[in-house]
Amino acid sequence: MNSINLHRAEGSKSPVKSLLVNLEDISAEGDDVVVFKLSAPDVDWPSTLAEYTLSILPSKDGVADWQSGVGTGPYRLISFEPGVSARFERYENDHRSDRGWFDSVEYIAVNDGAARTNAIISGEVHVSSEIEPSLAMRLNNVPNVTVVSRTSPGFSLFDMQTALAPVDNVNVRRALKYAIDRQEFVDKILYGYGTVANDHPIAPTYQFHDPSLEQHSYDPDKAKFYLKEAGLDSLDLDLQVSTSAFTGAVDAALLYSETARAAGINLKPVRVPADGYWATTWAKTPFFGSYWTGRPTEAHIISLAYGKGAAWNATSYANDRLDRLVTEAKGQRDEAKRRELYAEAQRILSVDGPSVIPAFNNMIDAVSNEIGMPETNVTQASLDSRYAASRWWFV
Repeated sequence: MNSINLHRAEGSKSPVKSLLVNLEDISAEGDDVVVFKLSAPDVDWPSTLAEYTLSILPSKDGVADWQSGVGTGPYRLISFEPGVSARFERYENDHRSDRGWFDSVEYIAVNDGAARTNAIISGEVHVSSEIEPSLAMRLNNVPNVTVVSRTSPGFSLFDMQTALAPVDNVNVRRALKYAIDRQEFVDKILYGYGTVANDHPIAPTYQFHDPSLEQHSYDPDKAKFYLKEAGLDSLDLDLQVSTSAFTGAVDAALLYSETARAAGINLKPVRVPADGYWATTWAKTPFFGSYWTGRPTEAHIISLAYGKGAAWNATSYANDRLDRLVTEAKGQRDEAKRRELYAEAQRILSVDGPSVIPAFNNMIDAVSNEIGMPETNVTQASLDSRYAASRWWFV
């Protein structure tokens, strides 16, 4: 109870607070039953509670203790140095016997993609996550290493801060969407490790993805048309990117600037230092690079990224119709009706929304052949959606 209330408390700045708006009350029934009272139906509620940020924590005097490092997993925290490493040992009294096969696990922060690749090649680590697509091909020829590439709902994007000109104008946003060559992005930035997207976050991996939605394709003439609709003959716009925005962000911005030129759009890629990018640039400039990993449901990703007032809504986008569609879909048991509601939500974001989403990127991990794993990996994020330490084993 206290773990959930930590996020929904008055004044909380939790990024997942927007997922808990329908939660009216939490109460206990006995020692092992928790009752959640909702203000509206929500068939996705169990998935909401599985959100990785809603971890169950110990508490004292009604306050959740998030600093102790004590959780509910199969390992106990031994040491943690933020931005450097975290070390765990198996917890012998875990309440489950079907997980946690390693005696110890250490996570090491390596921000440089080439260094992560070299670490798995040299045998310094057993697993290297988030392999850059340009380096994955190299690893395919390395003995005793397997490249694990899986379709995912994660995506890289260029976001538009709708509180700032000129992208507060929907026609400018539409022009920018037609000024990018998506297939070229997949081929040259993702090296084929991805699929073309359509400026909304609902990937084909989601249950209610709408494949019938008209696909935005590279069309300089249509981009010019929308510029004229915005009262412009041309557009000069900085595109802020950083190596920390997403893998290949700087090259992607340069590629985008080349295709946009034919539409009368002069995009100027501005490379921002990785340190401080998320604090000083992300959500604070008109046009900037970003990324999202997948979420369990359509409602989660839409609410977190585009819900009115959501903490992680980097674009200040607010669309009352979109919010109502998500609320109605969460309360709808009829799958056909839910599909219809989410289809409209996808159309709104594709046509009106604040993001240029060129592609959904595969999750690419490099794994030593000393490691075994289930045939099916969870694809919302890298490392089996962060369950690798729990689900994988030594062979």
